[in-house]
Amino acid sequence: MPERDLRVRAASVGVVSHGSLVNASIAALPSMAVAVRIGTEERLMIERYPENVARADRTKRVIPFVV
Repeated sequence: MPERDLRVRAASVGVVSHGSLVNASIAALPSMAVAVRIGTEERLMIERYPENVARADRTKRVIPFVV
């Protein structure tokens, strides 16, 4: 596993284990940004490629078979 991945995971664990409103906000901001990005990309894909609707209906957005 690359060192960068380990640093990201370590930082995530630190945010979660030191529960506070500030840390929750720090963790929530990137999650909200990703959610907005996914929604925007899906809309643009459907506008540009209308045949993509069938694929979007059967494909998970973030984690295969989960979300």
